[in-house]
Amino acid sequence: MSYTLKTNVHGACACGVAQFAFIAPPLSIVNCHCEECRKASGAAFTTWVTVERSTVLQLPDRHLLVMRVRETGIRYRCEVCGTHVYSADQFDKQFIGFPMGVIRRGLESAVVQANYCVEQRVAWFSPHDDLPNVANSVDFDPYVPNEPGRERHNHET
Repeated sequence: MSYTLKTNVHGACACGVAQFAFIAPPLSIVNCHCEECRKASGAAFTTWVTVERSTVLQLPDRHLLVMRVRETGIRYRCEVCGTHVYSADQFDKQFIGFPMGVIRRGLESAVVQANYCVEQRVAWFSPHDDLPNVANSVDFDPYVPNEPGRERHNHET
């Protein structure tokens, strides 16, 4: 899905110390239901906005806690307020994933494209949507409908 942006996309942590911006439309927006994302957010799922790293204008360079979450995954949190600001893979540096909740402006008409890691969905939450369901995937991998080999990634918990 493509978006026509009228402005750059801007976001920040809850206290405003860790700010970011990117210029291109996101590659995808997905809901990840894996256990790791649920624990990190305290919710039934995390909505991820995936962008090409080359389109990022600004990333916070200070006041970040770096948290390894699996063999290659890294989550960056504000050291002041604890907000999860973005995630990346230490080896595949092409993409960055931003939790949708930290986006302040620029994606007002965004549409979620798919549900990821649906086999790990909590029993007490039943989404009422017609989104495609992808079994095993990495939360900030771009969603590509009918991509061959889509099941190749697994979360390590």
